[in-house]
Amino acid sequence: MVISGVHKACACRTIHRVTATRCNCGHYFVSWPSHYVMRQSADDFMAQFGIPNTPVGVDGTFVQLGQAPTQAEIPPANVSQDYWCSKQFWAINVMLVGDHHFLLLEMIVGWPGCAHNARVWHTSETKAYFEHQEEFAMAADSAYPLSQTFLKPSSILTRNAHEARFNQAVSGLCTVCTEN
Repeated sequence: MVISGVHKACACRTIHRVTATRCNCGHYFVSWPSHYVMRQSADDFMAQFGIPNTPVGVDGTFVQLGQAPTQAEIPPANVSQDYWCSKQFWAINVMLVGDHHFLLLEMIVGWPGCAHNARVWHTSETKAYFEHQEEFAMAADSAYPLSQTFLKPSSILTRNAHEARFNQAVSGLCTVCTEN
């Protein structure tokens, strides 16, 4: 089978090599910043968005699969239907935590498309880190649970101009961290 000029076997070998390298050397490419760097990031975001003590953002996304995975391609506890996501396609859920330098600080890949962002968050090392400190918060969208860890837009209709500006600032900060 050939997809976009690449044989399926070649694509599979490449994905396996990249994944193995990521697992073995990931700490060189995806790492948590020092307190000093987080403080700098929070100060930069304060100047740009007017939001204090928020150095990073978190967001989930989907990696679209071309077709339903076979049972041989997924973990034994899952079924193919688990990979059908809320956007109405076959997918893997990915959670990203990033900063204003467009660096990935954490990446969780592999949850089936049906997994909600909040569920993926509960498996995150970042969750444990942020819940055991009180200085910083994270920008997130409304898919994440309400907690002292997250600064997220109001999920109800905006009632006034202050709420609208707040929602726009938090959304902008989260977008800068995770979508660029």
